[in-house]
Amino acid sequence: MKKILFILLLCALSSCKDAVLKEYKTFPMVQWKVEESIKFTANIQDTTSKYDLIAALRHSANVELNEVALKILQITPSGKQKEGNFTVKIRDEKGFLLGSAMGEITDTEQKIVEKTTFSEIGNYTFEIRAVATEKILPIAELGLIIQKNQ
Repeated sequence: MKKILFILLLCALSSCKDAVLKEYKTFPMVQWKVEESIKFTANIQDTTSKYDLIAALRHSANVELNEVALKILQITPSGKQKEGNFTVKIRDEKGFLLGSAMGEITDTEQKIVEKTTFSEIGNYTFEIRAVATEKILPIAELGLIIQKNQ
């Protein structure tokens, strides 16, 4: 049994080594105000590898949203800016949650960019805003994961 736990722990740790960024921001009172821009900073040192960007949302299993639209501004170390629109699906077409639920809390992770490269070494800033008609989204946490493509 100890051997199995050790192997599982080793596998988990080895997958973490390829993560350049795995960070979450918590919203007080489970309320993401759509005018609020959330910033993440990733230090990129390898410009030869391909990376995946993953958006992570933590929300109630009872959330009535089917998806969350995001606008992401990427700022390179030299100040160049690139903006894109992305959608994180919370429910499938039948209304079932797509994330992994633990009681009342659901974690939804979705790859939003696959096999991208970074042209400069240094700190990249990612500013994420929700695009919604509602003024407040019932989201507990927003995360950004940047990892080397496997």
